[in-house]
Amino acid sequence: MSTQDIFPPPIQLQYRLHVNCFTENREIQRRVEYVLNVLSEMLKRRGVTLSYSFNEFKDDADGIAVTILYKSPPKNISFKTEKPLLFLSLSIPELFSVKYTFKKYLEYRKRNLGPTLYMCDDLRERYAVKISAFTKISKAYIKTQTLRILAIVGEIRNVEITQYFKPKVIRVGVEELHNIGVNENEVKRVARNYLEENLVQIKVNREILEESIKLYLKVKKLAEKYNTEAILLECKEYEQSLPCLVASLLNSEGRITVCTGDLRELIFNYIIYQATARIPFTGFITSIEPENRILRIANCGMAPFQLSKDLRDIQLVNQYSWKGKGVSIKACCRRARVTICQLTLRPPTIFAVAGDSLQVQEAVLNQQYEAWPQAIIKVDENIFKVVDTLNDVKVHLITSDIRRELTYLAKILRIQTQIY
Repeated sequence: MSTQDIFPPPIQLQYRLHVNCFTENREIQRRVEYVLNVLSEMLKRRGVTLSYSFNEFKDDADGIAVTILYKSPPKNISFKTEKPLLFLSLSIPELFSVKYTFKKYLEYRKRNLGPTLYMCDDLRERYAVKISAFTKISKAYIKTQTLRILAIVGEIRNVEITQYFKPKVIRVGVEELHNIGVNENEVKRVARNYLEENLVQIKVNREILEESIKLYLKVKKLAEKYNTEAILLECKEYEQSLPCLVASLLNSEGRITVCTGDLRELIFNYIIYQATARIPFTGFITSIEPENRILRIANCGMAPFQLSKDLRDIQLVNQYSWKGKGVSIKACCRRARVTICQLTLRPPTIFAVAGDSLQVQEAVLNQQYEAWPQAIIKVDENIFKVVDTLNDVKVHLITSDIRRELTYLAKILRIQTQIY
């Protein structure tokens, strides 16, 4: 049974871009309308709807763009927004868009009025690719600024990320979580509908499985009570039933969850999810094969079910690190084009490298870890160059090439990049 059938993408890749055009010349306006209609058709194939207006600033879309044109552009052009602003040059010589738009971009950036980006290219498919990537990462950035996070942790790590994003963190004690009632029939329904009927291989004691499902239902009810979209957990708070399966199920449903108490990790995963509708797998680089450019990524029991192509390839086993105290996901990443990435704060940097995930036999997976979710990746770059660039061996894996989106995110945040 395909994981997409049971856990379809909870959000759809539909985005809206609005282009604010500034010129008072009617002939130029007609030419620009033609150009934007061509661009609109190219963007539509990428899930982006384009709208435009002349000589008035609107910022009610996922992506906001500005283009300033030749022949009597309005003298007092002003636009104010807290959203990322794309200065979009239309490279048709007689429009003189490059000159006027770039000049306004430099002025806007110098005054530090907000997150911004400049873009110029021929009116070809690659331009649509760039604009689409900006629109998607812009929407993710906007959503993150109003994100509500449920934190059931003792200490929140990496709070410095709040200098770039302003989520609302709602802290709740473990006692309130444990006081939430769960119907036993609900527990059995989740076990049946999500797992047993879809042939997930269950290799744990029934009592242990139901204890994990009970914790999952409690966390989910608490998140719904406080109307939160993302969840911070800390695994050491739950030694009697570690939340590996809990976080795996919540992530698979689109409620982004980390079990490390790390706010930076949570926000980065949420941004990626909002920009791509793909749920990241977070793990540690555990080994490398330099001659084959292969590295292995694993974590201690938590992974979105979408990591695997088929639910029948997933096993639920005793938690590897804490025998008998939780349920661990055992799975291997599906074959796909992937991005390995990382957001660090010291110094602020986004790292990304593309590669391909490899399917391997279970015996190969078991060579290092008997019961961990894993990914075997052949990267495009020299393996030593990749490892030397990283600030930490903990990385995020996405089953898509999102290097362009991450490049634009770094430009919006004005931080460094190491993109390969």
